[in-house]
Amino acid sequence: MDYDVQLKVQAWLDGELPEAEAREIAEWLATDREAAALAGELRNTRQALAGHEAEIRLPESREFFWSKIEREIQRREDLARPTRQESFLARLRRFLSRCGRARRAGVHPDGGSGRPRTGGGG
Repeated sequence: MDYDVQLKVQAWLDGELPEAEAREIAEWLATDREAAALAGELRNTRQALAGHEAEIRLPESREFFWSKIEREIQRREDLARPTRQESFLARLRRFLSRCGRARRAGVHPDGGSGRPRTGGGG
């Protein structure tokens, strides 16, 4: 039996099919022995498992739980994305710009005012 057909039978048992499709599956199960056996096996399995599943309660809502997972995935994708390294010319331009601003502000690399020293005693 085809895997998709098996899934349809499971969906029928779980009540997940639209009414028209559920009727169609029920009629098919009444005429097909293999499909009816599968439905019986799935029903028995569900009954055997019922009541033995541990109920897990999350301390937060489902939406919040999944949003945390989504944010973590996004964070990891952002980390994996290569960062654009600044070119040498861009760094040089930024450095020279700072030097020009410092010069206009009256700061000189030798610590003085940038004016030549005059006179006396050296």
